[in-house]
Amino acid sequence: MPGEVRKHIVEALTADLVGPYRAVADGELGEEEALRIAPTRWYLTGFLAPPLASDVAKLDVTADDQLPKGSDTNSDDASRDEGTIKQKQHLPSSIGLSVLLPPGPVTDEIEVTLSWAEYHRVKVESDGRGKSKANIWQRSRPMRVVMRVALDPTNVESKIPLRDHTGLLLTGKLRAAGGSKAGKDNRALTLFFVNQRTLTDKDKPDEATLFQVKMELAFERGILPRENTRGANSDDWDDRVSDLQFRNVFEYAVGHGVSAEVPAGQERVTQVATTWLPSHEVPRVETSNIEGAERRMEILAQLADEAAVNAALSAIPRAYETWIQQERLRDVGDRGETRDRLLQLATARANSNRRRDSIACKGPASTRCVLHCESRHGDGCTQATQR
Repeated sequence: MPGEVRKHIVEALTADLVGPYRAVADGELGEEEALRIAPTRWYLTGFLAPPLASDVAKLDVTADDQLPKGSDTNSDDASRDEGTIKQKQHLPSSIGLSVLLPPGPVTDEIEVTLSWAEYHRVKVESDGRGKSKANIWQRSRPMRVVMRVALDPTNVESKIPLRDHTGLLLTGKLRAAGGSKAGKDNRALTLFFVNQRTLTDKDKPDEATLFQVKMELAFERGILPRENTRGANSDDWDDRVSDLQFRNVFEYAVGHGVSAEVPAGQERVTQVATTWLPSHEVPRVETSNIEGAERRMEILAQLADEAAVNAALSAIPRAYETWIQQERLRDVGDRGETRDRLLQLATARANSNRRRDSIACKGPASTRCVLHCESRHGDGCTQATQR
């Protein structure tokens, strides 16, 4: 039941922010969506608008991102300057994906799937209470284009037009990944889907805008994982611990102007895609099942004396010591220094009286029995308290 509720919330957010709006009761998307206002005002994200005609020649989606130049003028003072004309903010015109590919010849090809929908303004009769006609925005049949792009740097960097779709194109960069970790012969590929339809200032841009845009990349030989090592050599201890704990979590794609995801159900990752509303399911954290340890509070509350408490709980400190020994043998790559420091802290506490001697009854055993597990980063002990 909670999963169904969560799924419904995600679907509702997607329909509200990206579209299309699910107006029918059975949840089918259909092709009959009609909006009363322009879709760029109805939907918050998920679309690619055409640049103005004067901006097309200057468009360079593969250029490095730069921070906009600001003014030193105080914002309060600037707001009083009524003579200043604010620059019109342009809507996004491109999205992209970056992936890491294994070595290969220039004849290699990657499959690119692009999908989107368009809206067109139409006039319909009013509801009969007036003579005027109303304008609505009608969603057309969703478009889907599948194309294979040769992994030749010259070809990738060219502007590859989409057949039968004037003004839409693919462009990007392909270069050697370099670096010892990534493999010097691996290839770093970035592809952008660009809406470069030309407009005049008098045209209505919504009819040339792409909505519910999605980009998918598929490479049969597999997309390589990229390790995140930003916290490995950090001066912050918590960053290094997090880097150790999540050492087996990799990224397979980076989104530009959009988020990236790995579609589920892949034993070996060969496909990645864009997503406007990224999500991640956090695994449930469950307490370790320690044989011989009693963890039920109602049972612990009924123990008669200190000997019974020790018999019920002493397996926990022993299991913690066993866990420490097992972790010493775990291969963590070049993160051994962080692992060793953590285990030194854990060992020092395991050898102290806080492990076996901290199981104690204060007052009647049935009313006050406490087990302290004070290792900050250890996950091999359970903290149980009955007061």
